[in-house]
Amino acid sequence: LSVLHLSNDVYVSLESQLRLEDPSLERLVQNLTRLSYLDLESVDISSPVPKILANFTSLKYLALPFCNLYGSFQLSIFGLPHLEILYLTGNPALEGFLPEFQPNSHLREIFIIDTAFSGEVPPSIGRLAHLERLYLAQSGFTGSIPSSLGNLTKLTW
Repeated sequence: LSVLHLSNDVYVSLESQLRLEDPSLERLVQNLTRLSYLDLESVDISSPVPKILANFTSLKYLALPFCNLYGSFQLSIFGLPHLEILYLTGNPALEGFLPEFQPNSHLREIFIIDTAFSGEVPPSIGRLAHLERLYLAQSGFTGSIPSSLGNLTKLTW
């Protein structure tokens, strides 16, 4: 396969035990800027998260669990205007921290488990009015749990 043209597609799922080498993830998605659903669970990407994903303003669902991602996660991805679901579980070399969240966020689910994320959970997490599920475990988060989590009436455990 030398050319993969999916620029009009809005759903891509490669969930399996695949290894993505050439083309790289960045080359694979660079022209898919209207993508709304990207699920690469257990695809061995072994690279940093492409910076270009921060430009995917239609993205609603981003699942990159168990992909051997490393390096620094782009904070601007958290601020994508339509992002609802973010799964980053099982990438122990993926670094980052939680940003200051904006009240207009559509985030409903955040899974950051077994990563190298660190820092405090910001009080602004209480602005995520749509948040239903939040899993932050086996990472380097520090500090107290913000009392603003009490503002999240849709949050379930």
